[in-house]
Formats: sequence, C-alpha cells, structure tokens
Amino acid sequence: MTVSLLPDFLAAGFGETLDVQGKAVEAAERCRSFDEAAREVRPEIEIQGARRWLRRRVQRHRLGALLLATALGTATTAITPAEVRAAPAELLQRLPTPAGLAHRRLGYWTEPKRLQHTMGPDPPR
Repeated sequence: MTVSLLPDFLAAGFGETLDVQGKAVEAAERCRSFDEAAREVRPEIEIQGARRWLRRRVQRHRLGALLLATALGTATTAITPAEVRAAPAELLQRLPTPAGLAHRRLGYWTEPKRLQHTMGPDPPR
C-alpha cells in the first residue's frame, strides 16, 4: 500500500498548487490565443517557456477531464478543474494513473531487454 504525504492542494509532479494550475487552464480557455494566455499566466518568463509551461498544465487537465467524463458517462469533456478535483473517491479508484489511483497495467514497468553481453572470459584470439 502506498501512502502519500502530499497535501491535497499541491499538484503531484509539479511545483505549484492545484489552484495555480486551474487558473492557468481557465486562462487558456478564456483568452483569444494560446500565446495570450501564456503571457498572462507567466509574464516573468519568455514566451516559449510560458507556452511550454501552459501546454503541460492544459494537457494534464484535458486528460483528467476526458477520463472523468468517460467514467461518468457524460457526453461533454468541458469539465472545469474544480469538477475534476471534486471527483468521488470511488471513481478515482477505478481511473488509471496519472489521473486516478488504479494501478498501471502490468506490462508498463517491465524492464527493457538488455543489450549488454553476458559476463565471462574474453574469447581466444
């Protein structure tokens, strides 16, 4: 069993809170262009870095919204970040990672085939 000590207001794998991510997603939906949204949410960095930062947050939200909409059987994926966060715990148990708590499929963590030769004495010349 894995127990997380991560508070529920922090975003796992990211350096900010879920509220910051939610505001970034809302800005991306509200602004006329993606560049405008990137400049709004990250004015302190260059546009290329701001675009990359925002794209990662928006993609993560869209994945969560799609999984949640599929699990709930709704026809729309226009789900706000607050709705994704308010998903019932029993639903999160069924959703696969990274959005839910279900284990990844078994073959995911298999070790790749080794390309290194076996150990032993050098062959004769």
